[in-house]
Amino acid sequence: MDCLPACLPDSSKTETLPLPHPLLPYFQAIPYHLLPHLQAILYHLLPHLQAILYHLLPHLQSIPYHLLPHLQAIRYHLLPHLQAILYHLLPHFQSIPYHLLPYFQAIPYHLLPHLQSIPYHLLPHLQAIPYHLLPHLQAILYHRLPHLQAIAYHPQGVL
Repeated sequence: MDCLPACLPDSSKTETLPLPHPLLPYFQAIPYHLLPHLQAILYHLLPHLQAILYHLLPHLQSIPYHLLPHLQAIRYHLLPHLQAILYHLLPHFQSIPYHLLPYFQAIPYHLLPHLQSIPYHLLPHLQAIPYHLLPHLQAILYHRLPHLQAIAYHPQGVL
């Protein structure tokens, strides 16, 4: 079929292609069949993802791809609160056993901002909580969550 003049390239205009985004290689690591799940993130929230420093993105590669759909459980309007997690502490999330990620669905969405009250250096020690009890975190009264800062640090984990 012949192309209509409107669809032919206009040689009078010089169009420069945008440079590849520095994050593109990391998105290429996501299996194609999971890409539709990323559509669940509302477009107007994407700029907030830029708050995660680029050099920390490789740590996200340690999350098994088949668990990515569980991230849909995080309500979209709460994504900006993730900025409150200090960037240099993101690698500590590797210490959360991968098969437990689905349990994060048990945390009520409107409580996610309260995670800011957990001292960052204690995040790796969340492994000390028995896995089958994670869903019961819903039972913690909302106004008590900030008091998690009082949990004593111990080399064996959270006491």
